[in-house]
Amino acid sequence: MSAYLTSNTMTYKTIWPTLLFYTLAIITIFLLQRFSPSGPCTPGLGALSFLLFIPTVAILFLRNIYLTLKVDKVYWVNLMIHFIALVMMLFVI
Repeated sequence: MSAYLTSNTMTYKTIWPTLLFYTLAIITIFLLQRFSPSGPCTPGLGALSFLLFIPTVAILFLRNIYLTLKVDKVYWVNLMIHFIALVMMLFVI
């Protein structure tokens, strides 16, 4: 029972930074889009930050694949969060 609680606690400790990262990223992209909107021929800071956000999420996804396979299985939740974010970004583009 103790090992289950430790694993469960470790999963929550890895989930919260990931969710905080996505929350801050969404707020930052929204604010940059609000203060520097895109024009018809020029992308604003919100659009540029969104385009830079895609490789960042892809790198985090690959990192979590490695962590899940080599280090510990508790990172699979983060792996799924990053996968869902990548799929959602593909639908936005």
